Amino acid sequence: MSERRGGGTPTRRRGAALENAITDVAWDVLVEHGYNGFAYEAVAARDGTSKPVL
Repeated sequence: MSERRGGGTPTRRRGAALENAITDVAWDVLVEHGYNGFAYEAVAARDGTSKPVL
């Protein structure tokens, strides 16, 4: 999910922060659902982002 600046509106992740967040979420999805249940849609939904961001 996006980080929040001062508890208000979400900030946009970029660069290494974005890559690390997506990698962490992807790993979680893989561990929970296995290789056969691993899908872009599941990673995007868990991270609160869209498939094009991935």
